[in-house]
Amino acid sequence: MQLRNKTRQMVPGAAIHNLYSISECHDVSGSDLTLDSSLDMNRTYCPVGKLFSFCRVLILDDELAEVPAGVRGEIYVAGPTLARGYLRRPEMTAKRFIVRNGELLCAPRRPDAWPPGLRGAGSVTRATPQLR
Repeated sequence: MQLRNKTRQMVPGAAIHNLYSISECHDVSGSDLTLDSSLDMNRTYCPVGKLFSFCRVLILDDELAEVPAGVRGEIYVAGPTLARGYLRRPEMTAKRFIVRNGELLCAPRRPDAWPPGLRGAGSVTRATPQLR
């Protein structure tokens, strides 16, 4: 929130938007940070906003099944803004991009290989009702 507040002070009339994305996908969510009244000013970080309607985030288990709310799983992204893979890196593409039910998905933080029971840092979350 520090950068957002500093921007508001330096450019008072500017609209401020926070767009969230990952390297393998263009923007997947966004929020309008312009008005103080719409924000919890005690937050440390700016909200990433609501998921854009044309993007999907799925939380999947090891068998690539969606997990219920509150259950840990791997974060995958899908939708028209997702890349098709890594340029001239077919081995990395094969490890991070999968096809599930005919839809291309990516687990961007998935390491090259997981020891049994170990997950990649930043790639595990719990599903919440907002993702449903």
